[in-house]
Amino acid sequence: MKLNGHEGTITDASGYLFNCGATDYKILIPQNATEPEKYAAKEVKRIFSLAYVDIKTVTDKGLTADETMRYISIGNTVYFKKLNVKLTQSEFKFDGFIIKNVGNTYVIKGVNDTGDIFGAYGFMEYIAGYVYYAPDEAKINYCAFNKNFDIKFVPSFFGRNAYSYDSHFNVDYGFRLRINGEYAVREKKHGVGTPWSKLSDQSYALEILDYKKYMPLHPDWFYLPESVKNGANPPRSNPQICYSKGLYDDSDGGMYKTFLSNLINNYIIPESGKSFFMLGMSDNEYFCDCPACREEAAKYKKSGLAMRFVNKVAKDVEKWRQQNAPEREIYLVAFAYLSIFEPPVTQNGDKYLPIDESVIAEDNVIIQIAPISANYLYPINDGEHNIAAKKCFDGWKVCAKHFAVWDYRQDFGTQTFLFPTTVTAQKNNDFYYDYGVMDIFNQAQPFTAGSPFIFMDNFARSRLHLNAKDDYGELCAEFITAYYKTAAPHIKAYLKWFEDYYKVMEKRGYNGGIGNRAAIKKRYYTKAELLEAKQILTDALCAAKDKKVYDRVNALTLFYKFTLLLCFWQENTLKENLALIKETKEAAKAAGLKTFFRREKTKYYLKDLKKLVKGKIDYKDSIYLNKVEL
Repeated sequence: MKLNGHEGTITDASGYLFNCGATDYKILIPQNATEPEKYAAKEVKRIFSLAYVDIKTVTDKGLTADETMRYISIGNTVYFKKLNVKLTQSEFKFDGFIIKNVGNTYVIKGVNDTGDIFGAYGFMEYIAGYVYYAPDEAKINYCAFNKNFDIKFVPSFFGRNAYSYDSHFNVDYGFRLRINGEYAVREKKHGVGTPWSKLSDQSYALEILDYKKYMPLHPDWFYLPESVKNGANPPRSNPQICYSKGLYDDSDGGMYKTFLSNLINNYIIPESGKSFFMLGMSDNEYFCDCPACREEAAKYKKSGLAMRFVNKVAKDVEKWRQQNAPEREIYLVAFAYLSIFEPPVTQNGDKYLPIDESVIAEDNVIIQIAPISANYLYPINDGEHNIAAKKCFDGWKVCAKHFAVWDYRQDFGTQTFLFPTTVTAQKNNDFYYDYGVMDIFNQAQPFTAGSPFIFMDNFARSRLHLNAKDDYGELCAEFITAYYKTAAPHIKAYLKWFEDYYKVMEKRGYNGGIGNRAAIKKRYYTKAELLEAKQILTDALCAAKDKKVYDRVNALTLFYKFTLLLCFWQENTLKENLALIKETKEAAKAAGLKTFFRREKTKYYLKDLKKLVKGKIDYKDSIYLNKVEL
């Protein structure tokens, strides 16, 4: 597989990079190499080892750029300096790279230190067919022919994150997928890693104006309904800020100056290598109902009031940047989410106009659209099934120049259900790319490993983020072949069964929403239909030739096993139920499924299921099983 999307040429040359376990090349790094440059060299050495080739690493101390020498040059070496080229972030979208030849030496250089490492990965893909699929699965050719390179690689999206439990907490895994977007976790060895600051998606009241610090002193800066002030659990107990207070109170020590000072001094200045600073609302639909906010919202809509505040901050941040850090690119990221999802526009037929100029985002503002209520059985811009989402995207388009997307690919209710975004991934990605999205955040399960097809989906989406012209279906097929090996034909059949079954579910009321709790609603299934899925995966287990592949297949059985147990246990004998509970426990262990329903531990569900089938408890007696809809 080639990492498509480059500009320039790659042509065949004589000889081998490596062959028969040997190479006459060395990895070259600068004499005073940075940690990321050293890590890039280690990664190339690791990849060579997959082909049973040992390659040495040397520095450029005392070297000239001798064109007869055979090096893989990484970073700011004498060979890169000989090229006399300058790489800029605006041209290379944060972490792009070049690969060129200087005589027999391959020169790899990114626009920054993270780009150096990503360039090394790209080089190994181009020249040796290296592909990284999952933490325990990669491929490489066992011989690699020399090539002539003169290329520039620019990723399709500036920021990229196929976010899941696995890609977040296994830092090297996420990095090798070239994830760099929101919530990307990076270590020093990975370089700058991500353009995003540490500010979270709830930064207004949790970080910039920490309500635990400021609310006792300035209760009028915040809003929380009286009904939830005492007793609600986070995030429902987190307040929103009063936007009108920020707009109109410019006094020393007042809300606005405190907000601006905290943002600049606590985040923008110390995080000098970052470009994206999140202005994020609390994760609820509360909105300040003070007289000033009500008046502003009536005139500008809630989103318009929020944008007027964001624009005020953005203007002052830009003034600070011009005076103090003109070389930096600084963007403020504002949500279009929940209460401020609807854009501040008027509509006449298909034409949208901003309410007035004050709601049009400043040039240093990115609007992050989060279509949480969408029906993911259909493309996000489907005007029949996703009316609100389409209106949101169409409306915000006339109010801003820069966009990000918080996209969803999970059922927050149950972790074993395959959310239907595999059927819409390509069309949605195409739409986001054509829309001009800078950053894409695909959110999967954050609570546990073991979600079905998560490694496949992470792989395919990460590739689409790098090159939007790739094909999601082909990427999934490639992954399944590489990951499931002899069982691959059966896994492809299972994926098709699931994707076809969504239409059956839809006829029974399934709406493709993220909080549907599909795996615990009996109305979507018959036992016979679940047994069809069981048979396909049983055949796959029989086709598995080793334990690793067997465990990978077994992880996929969790959907039908849990659903059979939760929805159809009454139709089974006690012996059948106990056997299925044991099998489910084993599959959960193989998959690493720590939680079943959001943060609730899998083992508690299995323990209560065992009590249930033995007649020791009823559904209503279990805080876990009472969520099942029979």
